[in-house]
Amino acid sequence: SKDGAYVREHFFGKYPETAALVADWTDEQIWALNRGGHDPKKIYAAFKKAQETKGKATVILAHTIKGYGMGDAAEGKNIAHQVKKMNMDGVRHIRDRFNVPVSDADIEKLPYITFPEGSEEHTYLHA
Repeated sequence: SKDGAYVREHFFGKYPETAALVADWTDEQIWALNRGGHDPKKIYAAFKKAQETKGKATVILAHTIKGYGMGDAAEGKNIAHQVKKMNMDGVRHIRDRFNVPVSDADIEKLPYITFPEGSEEHTYLHA
């Protein structure tokens, strides 16, 4: 996907019934929808149910966007898996999107980030 207008046209716009669902929405609101393959709660629920299922195979189909979260560098592009380097605009996009605590003054140094022991981030990374 490229943006909310693209999703409106190519996803919701296929049928009058789905187009009507978002007729009063802005393109920004449509773009902010979290698809199942990128929704942590849906992913957790799917894996939990799969682990609890006994006696038969389970398949999880995750609808995702290539390069999700990479912004203009690769999001929604077929080259997402080949991106090896990112320009500073892309780095800033990732920083802002994921609230990485790096100032504008330090961003070009690409500093190594550490989180305080006991913080939510530190606990998650060391679980």
